[in-house]
Amino acid sequence: MFIFFVILVLLIVPVIVYLYFSDKLAGQQRQLMFMARQNNDLKSSFTRQNFSNESVSVTYAFPSFNSCVSSEYCSLYLAPMENSPAISKIDIGVQMEVHDSAEIGDSVWYEVSLPATTRVNNKGWIKESSITKTT
Repeated sequence: MFIFFVILVLLIVPVIVYLYFSDKLAGQQRQLMFMARQNNDLKSSFTRQNFSNESVSVTYAFPSFNSCVSSEYCSLYLAPMENSPAISKIDIGVQMEVHDSAEIGDSVWYEVSLPATTRVNNKGWIKESSITKTT
């Protein structure tokens, strides 16, 4: 009877492990397909926009602070330009971590990351006029 129980456990445990990891893999595949679709949508919206052929001067600098708060309802952009695709919308009062800054023409932009449980669409560029420096 004991041998029958051991054999039964040895047959059932691999099936359970297989089903568990198969479900994990299917979830990762769904997330990858969703991100690929978002990437294609961003690329197509980026190529539909009209861009001028004028040269753009960008000056990067280390930001003097590490975090900020959004002071208005605004967008998080893919690149530090107004005609860049918007990645997401930001509500007023959202705390963000600042990574980099860039001066383009008369505008100063900050590369920030939003607090999120995933790394999808939470890092991008925001204009200086849309934030309040906290540290």
